[in-house]
Amino acid sequence: MDSVNSIPMTQLVKEYQQNAWQKVSVPRAFSSCRKDGALMGEPGVAKVIFVYELCKTPDLLHEFLRKAGLLKKDLFCAKCNSPMKLRSKDINDGAVWTCRNRINKKECGLQKSVRFGSWFSCSKLTMGEIFFLTYLIVKGYGTDKIIDEYSFSSCTMADWRQFINEIIVDYVEETSETIGGIGKIVEIDESKFGKRKFNRGHRVEGEFLFRASCEEKGIDTFNTFLELVRKIDWTNFTYAD
Repeated sequence: MDSVNSIPMTQLVKEYQQNAWQKVSVPRAFSSCRKDGALMGEPGVAKVIFVYELCKTPDLLHEFLRKAGLLKKDLFCAKCNSPMKLRSKDINDGAVWTCRNRINKKECGLQKSVRFGSWFSCSKLTMGEIFFLTYLIVKGYGTDKIIDEYSFSSCTMADWRQFINEIIVDYVEETSETIGGIGKIVEIDESKFGKRKFNRGHRVEGEFLFRASCEEKGIDTFNTFLELVRKIDWTNFTYAD
């Protein structure tokens, strides 16, 4: 997967694995991992300890997020359209966007959160907490395990699982494409969403959601699509030679 910036995500992760490893105090039991940083995971592939250590160092995390395109690298003032500058500030985020442009000998002074227009905006959690929680959810950690080990509340878990699921569904819908063909394996899953009729029995009134994925033997590719079907009918499906 590439970052939303020009730097490939694997390359970026590899670079910051080395940076984060230098800041880790490794217990004696893991002495065999001290020299090569094996605890950080395969180069370019993040493990939970890498993300955790990255989130413990705000300056390193913010630098990583900017390079990954998850935080803005530059911002223009909404009042005077001048370039804003990042200024250090004694707040959780550690910095704030500030307009230093002078208008009629007076500094504009408009400020914007460093989170402005990002995945991290509109939340009371720190950026480290949001990034770490997002990683855990995307990696498939169970809700109970996350709550038990990292003390996030059940409300926080419910909200962020929903946010992340919505982003994933939007991405899949936008990138859905025709799949299948000779030498390709297609797997189809079906789920039905709705309410039980009259609140009795097992019959569910609702819509079917089909998820299909396609893999080609010997080739490292994976394509998928989602399709909402209100009524099962073979005319909903097309088979092409």
